[in-house]
This record gives sequence, structure tokens and C-alpha cells, in this order.
Amino acid sequence: AAFTQSFAFSVSGESLTSRLRFYTFQAILKQEVAWFDRETNSVGSLCARLSGDASSVQGATGSRIGVVFQALATMIAAITLSLYYEWRLGLTALAFVPFVLMSTYLQAKVIKGQSALERDGLQKSAKVAMEAIGNIRTVAGLGKEKQFHDVYMNSLRGPHQAALKKSWVRGAIFGFANSVPMFAYSATMYYGG
Repeated sequence: AAFTQSFAFSVSGESLTSRLRFYTFQAILKQEVAWFDRETNSVGSLCARLSGDASSVQGATGSRIGVVFQALATMIAAITLSLYYEWRLGLTALAFVPFVLMSTYLQAKVIKGQSALERDGLQKSAKVAMEAIGNIRTVAGLGKEKQFHDVYMNSLRGPHQAALKKSWVRGAIFGFANSVPMFAYSATMYYGG
């Protein structure tokens, strides 16, 4: 079952990513020329989006969905069996389910916010890098290598600083999420004993 799950969700994730890249690139090519003149639609930004966003979708839809299905199936089976064999012990374990769900929700929210920050920073930095590399003769001829390097690093610095500020929140949520199952195990073992 684990092999089938991993295989099936990996294949579906790859297929979805391929289709997403196909339709995105097709939509980009159909845009009017003036659309490419906007700052948000530069060559670097579009290329970063084309590769990065599709990969993000694959990461979200591939093996992660399989893990979610596996966790849900395991939780339902465990609750059903525990209530069937010893309902008092099952209710003790069931009391921790809301905390597990809450910690999972908080982790997903923090990860989603961090991913959005990283994506924006990578788009800006990719835009600068593509412009500098695409026009390297002009950049080198004017001696602007250091200036482009500074702009590139500054575009990455904002998301990095924001991630550092939120690291204590991520640590607390991660610690809470990992400790809830241990408390559930402890309570059921204690009550069962």
C-alpha cells in the first residue's frame, strides 16, 4: 500500500506539474507585447514563476497528499479500533485529536506564509540576475558588477530577515506539534496502565 501510494501520487504530481507548465507557458506566449513591459512581468520574474510555482504545486500535490490520506486513514482506524476494544481508553486518546489538528493547521499556516515570502524574494532576485546575465557585456563595460550584486543580495535580504524574525514562532509551533502526540501517548499509557 505504501509503494502504491508513493508511486501513484508521485506520477500524478509530475503529470499535474507538466500540464501546469504547458498551460502557463502557452498563456504567457499569448499575451500582448505591452504586458511584458510591466515590472512584474519581466523575463526573470516570469521564468522564476514558470519553474518555481509549478514545482510548488508538485510538492503540494504529490507525496504530501499521500501522507495526508495516510494520516487520516490511520487516525480513523486507530480511533475506531480503540473505541471498539476499550472505549474508555479510546476516549482518552480522542481527547487529544483537536490539539493534533490545531497544531497541524498552525504548521501549515506558518509554512504557507514562509513559502510566499521566499517566492517573492526569489522572483525579484531572479529578475535582477537574468537582466545582469542577459546584458553582461553592458554591465561589465560600465563596471556595474558590484552594483548588480548588491541589488541581487538586497532582494534576497528582505525575505531572509522576515524568516529570521518568524523563526521563534515556527520553533514554538513545531515544538507544540511534536509534543502533542507524545502527551497523548503518555496519557493513554498512564490511563491504560
